Amino acid sequence: MTSKDFDIHGSFSITREDNILIVHAEGPGNIELAEEYHTQMKAQVTVLKDKPWATLNIFSRESFFPPDASQALIEGAKRAKDIGFVACAFIVNAEQYQNSMKSFWEMIYVCAGVTYKFFEDETEAMAWLKERLIIANANN
Repeated sequence: MTSKDFDIHGSFSITREDNILIVHAEGPGNIELAEEYHTQMKAQVTVLKDKPWATLNIFSRESFFPPDASQALIEGAKRAKDIGFVACAFIVNAEQYQNSMKSFWEMIYVCAGVTYKFFEDETEAMAWLKERLIIANANN
């Protein structure tokens, strides 16, 4: 079966503030959603012209993925590191899923070797990401 065999489950939107991509997402998702996410992220990252960049992921509702999509997310994050991805911040606005979602996304980013951190406040998350970008720019 190819990923075109199923409709996308879940949704997301991506906006950009300087070199921080802000992703609003809700799931659960599937491999088709992960593939669409990678396509849209690639278009956003192209604009950044090989400069360090980061993401702020804001989840409302459970945002889990099946094993095939999880593996695609890990591989995508590994490839993103090669084109300037330096850090990821998370805000989980799904109270009943908070602990399990943290465990799920920690597994993704630990496997990918990407710096990440969870926050409750968007201002704090953005400040942390900007700090990571300053450090990455200083090291270039």
